[in-house]
Formats: sequence, structure tokens, C-alpha cells
Amino acid sequence: MSEFIVVENLKKKYVNRNCLGRKTIYEPIKSVSFCINKGECLGLAGASGCGKSTIAKILLKLTDITSGKVYIEGMDLENIKGKVLKDYRKKCQMVFQDPYSSLTPVIRVGDLIKEAVSFHKISDKSNVENYVKEIMKSCDIDKEAYNKFPNEFSGGQRQRIAIARALSLKPEFLIADEPVSALDPSVQAQILNLLKKKKEEENLTLLFISHDMDVLKFMCDRIIEIRNGVAQSLNP
Repeated sequence: MSEFIVVENLKKKYVNRNCLGRKTIYEPIKSVSFCINKGECLGLAGASGCGKSTIAKILLKLTDITSGKVYIEGMDLENIKGKVLKDYRKKCQMVFQDPYSSLTPVIRVGDLIKEAVSFHKISDKSNVENYVKEIMKSCDIDKEAYNKFPNEFSGGQRQRIAIARALSLKPEFLIADEPVSALDPSVQAQILNLLKKKKEEENLTLLFISHDMDVLKFMCDRIIEIRNGVAQSLNP
């Protein structure tokens, strides 16, 4: 398998100042290196606050790197700008932990998905509604959901909607950041099976973030753990 993402000696440092001007430094990522092969699911484990979500934000270019290098299919992430960045954002999508806050409550489900599809010109205008409904169907979302609001659904259904929205852009790389930790145990397995199914169908490269080792062992080909700001490999 070819390498899709290569992370080399990644460091992330936050510098804060209080009202008196005193500086405090928080360094969740001290020296992290790993690679993700194309079509692989890599698990990212670690305790709360260890920097797992920070790594996700770096890979999506939502926060800057303090030092180190990240390469996406050979491209230096720091040099991705303009139209290339727009294309990259379409290629790399994320499913967040909390489906209650990741979906805008005043926008109907169909429009939530259609907005991103139209912006990135994934489907012709004349066919965009049918395209969105097919994506919803593939994620086991009832067609009546198209004209409903997110607050009319359970947590599990909202997470299906969030997954459908991410997959509607036909990404190559998906980050799932604790996607089942906010859900009832009764629906966690359904969402995990959906993600596993879509990974195989779409040949996705997946970074799966969780503190739950049983979930990671079920989903992932390999697992790395962030401990004291450093990455170490674990057996899946």
C-alpha cells in the first residue's frame, strides 16, 4: 500500500497569557510521527486532553503546526493554499463527536447536505436533490428526513446524517473523532458498522480517534497511542 499521510516529528504548542501578561505554555504534542497507508484505518488512542483532536485539526489544516512536517500524498501541508486548499478540504472530511452540535439546528437535513454538494459542485444542479437522497439512503436515513430538522432525530440518526454529509463530497480521507462516544450503547454498534461498510465501499482512508480500545480493535488495521505528547504503536 502507498502512504497517504506521513507525519514527521510533529509538535504543537499553545501559548496563553493571563490578564497580568503572564505567559503559560501548553504542549500537547511533543514529538509525534506516524503514517497512514491509502485505504487503511489507523486508530488514534489516548486519554482525554492528550492531543488526539489537535492532530485531527492539524490534518484538516484547521490549526497551525509549531514544528515538524505533514505530507498528504507527497504534498507539504503547510504549502497547501488557495484552490488547492479548497480541493483538499473536499478530499478530507471529518465526523465529529457530538451530532447535536455538529449539525445546524435551523437548517433542514436535505439542505445541510445539499449546501456542501452545491458549493463543491459534486452534482449537477438539476440532479443535486436526487444525489443527496441517494447518499442519505446509502447511510440508512429515511427519505422523509430530507425536509426535517436535526432536532427531530435521535443521536444515532443525527450521526448518520453527519456521516452522510461528510461522504456526500466523495472524500478520500475521513477523520472520525470519537464518533460514538456521545451515543447510547444500543446504537454505537450500528454507527460503527456503517462506518466500516462505507470505508470498504468507498475505499476510504480513515483515521479513527477514540479512547475506547475495544472500539479501536473492531475498526482499525493498526493503532497508535498518544502518551505524554509522544506516539507509540500498539497491536490492534
